[in-house]
Amino acid sequence: MPSDIKKKIQNLGNEELYEIALDRERMRSRERQSRRHSELLLQGLQVLTSSDTAESGLLNILLSIDRSESLDGSFVLVSDESSSLEVFSSTLPGVWGTKWYPGDMFSRMFERGKPIIVHDLRQPAEWKDKPEIKRIYRSAVHAPFYFGKSRAAIICVSKGHGFIRYMHAKLLYRLGPLLTQALVSIQNLRQLKNARAELEEKSQQLEQALGKATRLAGTDYLTQVLNRRSFFDAAEKELYRSCQLDLPLSVLVLDIDNFKAINDNYGHAAGDAVLADLANLCKRLLRDSDVLARYGGEEFMVLLPATPKNRAAKVAERIQQAVAKASFNGLPAGQKVTISIGVAGKDVSGPFEIATLIDHGDKAMYEAKKQGKNRVVLYPFD
Repeated sequence: MPSDIKKKIQNLGNEELYEIALDRERMRSRERQSRRHSELLLQGLQVLTSSDTAESGLLNILLSIDRSESLDGSFVLVSDESSSLEVFSSTLPGVWGTKWYPGDMFSRMFERGKPIIVHDLRQPAEWKDKPEIKRIYRSAVHAPFYFGKSRAAIICVSKGHGFIRYMHAKLLYRLGPLLTQALVSIQNLRQLKNARAELEEKSQQLEQALGKATRLAGTDYLTQVLNRRSFFDAAEKELYRSCQLDLPLSVLVLDIDNFKAINDNYGHAAGDAVLADLANLCKRLLRDSDVLARYGGEEFMVLLPATPKNRAAKVAERIQQAVAKASFNGLPAGQKVTISIGVAGKDVSGPFEIATLIDHGDKAMYEAKKQGKNRVVLYPFD
């Protein structure tokens, strides 16, 4: 065989062997890359499921991408209600709060549904209003993904020219479903939190409305003190406490003297004003623990917990004297109002009923009327 032909065959054989070796190396590289990407996907899924919140899981996925691919940072953009996209998660502090307005590159990326690599960030319109960011970073890969009707994109950047390559774009493309799952989880959790917050707010509003309705149902509309039914509810509780702790309990029964004459001479509006003023005057003279109620018509009840009858009588005298000196709305200047008060008390021991206590106080009040009105009488009386 001529030497020149043999040399050509040898050269041809070496070239074929080189191509075979090169193909094998390319295959091994793709296998390593695919294995690394698969491991990253698995790690990302584990991170997402083990993180305290979906937000922290998404951030940890971005951090994993940065570490495994030697990138300088990553961030996720999500479309808002307008046409712009907002930063949803980021490993770069400098991009928080920025808005990204789609130009030709983003439009092409979302239309094709494939990543786009940019080696010079000064060129795309999307980066033109980000001078501080593009001054630091030279190249980036942009990959689109969706969740529901919202558009989203993950962007990874590098400070080196030409560092970002096809393998980065391929990785982000494969990460799309995982990132979608992260955003869906965040969205679902936020919707759940919003629903819970809305439910709690409505529950509070309902409780407030029910509380207001309950208060209104238990309040005398004219005087804004307890009505008869609420007085009995409060009185039963105080009687139970009094019996359990062996505490005294007293009641005052107040009745406005000559109230019919007030209505007849000055009108019912004047009578209503007198009732309201009397209730306000009593509230100022009583303790917070005392129970004041309009029992009916011009009659009021005052329950004095932990108060013996002799002390209750002094409270009654203070109220009776204050009323006699007071001026009342709706009445002419100098026109005075007086009240008669009956005082009754429960002994510290022995069975007792609220009805009995009120009956004794009522009898004492009528005795005060008989004795000339504008006075205080204790039960039992002579």
